[in-house]
Amino acid sequence: MTAPPTRPQRIAPLLGFALLLLLLIPSRSGAGPGPDAARISDIVGVAATTAPDGVVRVSWPRTDVALRVDGLAFRPRMGLGSWAAFQATPDGARVMGDTVVFEDEINPAIDAALAAGLEVTALHNHFLFDHRKVYFMHLGRRGRK
Repeated sequence: MTAPPTRPQRIAPLLGFALLLLLLIPSRSGAGPGPDAARISDIVGVAATTAPDGVVRVSWPRTDVALRVDGLAFRPRMGLGSWAAFQATPDGARVMGDTVVFEDEINPAIDAALAAGLEVTALHNHFLFDHRKVYFMHLGRRGRK
């Protein structure tokens, strides 16, 4: 088994959300195109997909921690994923998504998100009887031209 990521590695995607927002401006209504899926993929390190409406999305599972729900092993792809979506808007751009955090990561993740200019819009759990406690932190930000 590989060593667990360090705290900066775990919260790096949060900082990436804020940095990626800068790539979206100007929007389609301005001089440039909408989100650049290739640049987003390069920064985040996972393949981005582009929907027909121009929204660019990235997602990745949280694989660094073993999780049990009600005593059963839980595979990361069963619902332990983080994601972000990027969209051009008439006056700039927006990003939204959520990231998986564990109890000991909540405060550092909130600190990193706020320092990066993101809004923390929700923090909640999806599971009962999970060991380690899993939380989903919803993030967002709007940028203006």
